Amino acid sequence: MRRSHVIGVVCCVVALVTLALPGSALAQGGPGGLQWYEGDVFELGYPANASLEAVSDTELRIVGPELSIRPAEMDFTVSGPAYQIEVTVIENPDELAAMDWAEQRVLAAWQVAMDEGAPNIFPVSDEGEIETSKFTELVVNEYPAVQVERFGGDAAIMTVYVVHGATVVEFEYRAEIVENNPLALVQQDIYALIMDTLFFYDE
Repeated sequence: MRRSHVIGVVCCVVALVTLALPGSALAQGGPGGLQWYEGDVFELGYPANASLEAVSDTELRIVGPELSIRPAEMDFTVSGPAYQIEVTVIENPDELAAMDWAEQRVLAAWQVAMDEGAPNIFPVSDEGEIETSKFTELVVNEYPAVQVERFGGDAAIMTVYVVHGATVVEFEYRAEIVENNPLALVQQDIYALIMDTLFFYDE
């Protein structure tokens, strides 16, 4: 999905975010309400009112605008970024398939946690058996991908591995629940939009 193909999706998300965030400038600045990251390996669109932070040479962080809202009939206020997603580029020298990559990546992280005596938050049993129900095969903008869900306290941590030859782009975000965050469903739409703009340059 190149830039010219995302406008319809963007308009839907813009409407959702504008309703959720009065005064939002998402629909302005950039084609279709998007800014574009253009790296050496891929390009990626993200909402125009978000900020893009370079965490390292291989890791980006997309952060939505700050907000503070008190949902109707609730006795608490939600404050902080409207959404946040981490994007990491990883080499896949053996060109593993998406599921093989995801399983190896999760098992390696689980092993490190076990060696350090950390809590097991991974979809892996204490005996090292993968919980396959937490691994879901996806297609992200025509690229094979796998979504992995792991424990994150009051939210699930979702990691989506998108594989293209010798490169993997990893997206990670918190999947909130509406009872804790009234923007949870809007966040899901924004994360889906961002991932669906991913485009790898021809190798």
